[in-house]
Formats: sequence, structure tokens, C-alpha cells
Amino acid sequence: MRFDRRGSSWIGLLCACPTLALAGSPHPACEPSEEVAAFLSRFYEGGADEMRPPLLEELASHPNDVHLNRRYQDMHQGDDKPLVERYRAAAAAHPDDPVALYLYGRLLSNLDNPEAEKTLLAALEIDPNYPWAHFALARMYEKTLPDAAKAQAHLAASIEQCPNSPIILDRLADLPKPEIARRAAAVRAQLAETGDPALVPQVQAVWAAEFKTLPPVEHGAVRERMRGDLQLLRGPSVVENRRALQALLAGYKLVGDDAARKRLRSTNRSASPSRSSFPTSSCRISRAVRGARPISVGRSC
Repeated sequence: MRFDRRGSSWIGLLCACPTLALAGSPHPACEPSEEVAAFLSRFYEGGADEMRPPLLEELASHPNDVHLNRRYQDMHQGDDKPLVERYRAAAAAHPDDPVALYLYGRLLSNLDNPEAEKTLLAALEIDPNYPWAHFALARMYEKTLPDAAKAQAHLAASIEQCPNSPIILDRLADLPKPEIARRAAAVRAQLAETGDPALVPQVQAVWAAEFKTLPPVEHGAVRERMRGDLQLLRGPSVVENRRALQALLAGYKLVGDDAARKRLRSTNRSASPSRSSFPTSSCRISRAVRGARPISVGRSC
């Protein structure tokens, strides 16, 4: 019998915290809720020791949130045995819940445990579209069990399910060049039709992927495409999402449009916290321009 997400919380096995209901969707949102996103924005601005107690408090309020649990796992690396046992117990208690299976499989994958593949695939048997299981398998097939075809297939599946997730989009450059070109064309066609600022995460991922995968001799053409993309981004002058604002500022800097950059910065002094589950900066594109892998987590270059 599949675990009823409206019932008791499996994550109660992980900590001494109240039992709360899990959201009724088939899998967690690709992006965190506004409340969790606001916390994660503060989380990345603080140090690990400083943020450990607040993270536990946030988990008590959102015990099944996949984004918080990912951070909890990462923060407790090095204390592997009890951490594995906690998530193993959660998965064993709810073997039909893809969230529990994913979090256990992710932890095993980070530890290069051979049981990781079976656990993550079990999550996909329950929900074939579960994006984070696809994403974890893509990483595993790149590093632990090298298989380029499987890695690219799972990465493509995760991007398909979460087209605006900055964590997942940061890996766009790892797809084959024809697939990057196909996705870039689709994003630009949608941008030309709508000019929707909500497309900024996808557009930014395309910029970083093109800089990273194309030779320097073609970077001038990439900048010209960027200039065209920026001209198509319409909507209000105030970009309410901080991540989108930073992406646009980075874009204007790279194309050399200082006037537009200053104008955007001066009219957006109070952008709200990003709903991304990690902080962003102009480093993401600038490092791609220099040939380094774009960063996905961090406060600076």
C-alpha cells in the first residue's frame, strides 16, 4: 500500500520533530515553496554552524520538504552511519514513497554505495517523472557507474520535468551539443513569442551552456544572441525575483550594455529573495565564459 502523503510523516523518523502532512502532489515541486525559499536564502548567507539549529527548526515545520532534506544531508556528511540509518529507516517504513526512496538513494549515491542505483530506480518505478531521482541517477552514471547514454537520458528527463530549476539547469551544458541547440532554439522561440521574464532561468542556462560548449571563436556570436534575448525580455521594469535580476545584470555586463545594467540596478533596489533553492550570482555565466564549469552553489566566484 502506497504511503498516504496526507497521513503521518516518514521524516519523523529522522528527527524529534512534529508530524506534519506532506503536500498532495505526486512529487515535491521543482522549486521550494516561498516560505522554504526565504529560509534557504538566509541559510546560504550564514555559516554552517550558525545555520544548523535553524535548519532543524525549519525541518520541524516542513519535515517532508525535499530541498530542506537535501541541505540536511549535505550538512551532516561525515556523520555517515547514523545519517544513512535514519534515511534507510524512512525508506523502509514507506517503500512506496518516491520522496523517501530518493532521499535515501541520494545519500547512498553521495557515499558511492552500490545500493544507490537500485534505490533511485525504485523511486522511478513508483513515479517515472520524479525529477530528483533522474537528476541523482544522471550524476551517478557520470561518476560512480560511468554510462554516458544513461547519464544524458536521466539529465534530459530531469530538465524536462523541471525546466526552471536552477540546480538542474546548471547541468544543461552536459547534454550533447545538438540537444543543447534544440533546447536553446525552443527557449528562444518562446521568448520571441512572449517576452516573458519568467523565462530568465532558461535563457540564462542557455547562455552558460553555449559559452561552455562552444569554442572561444564563437563567443562573439553568443554575445550577439544574448543581446537579442535581452531585447526580447519585456514586462515590468522591476524584476521581483532576485535570481532573475542577477541573471539580467550579468547578461548586460557580458554584452557591454552598461547603461541598461545601471538602469536595471537603479530601479530594482528591493528585489525579493529568489525562489531558487540555492543562491546565484553573475559567476554562473562568467565562469562559463572563462571555460570553467558554471558554479551551482556559492556566494562568490
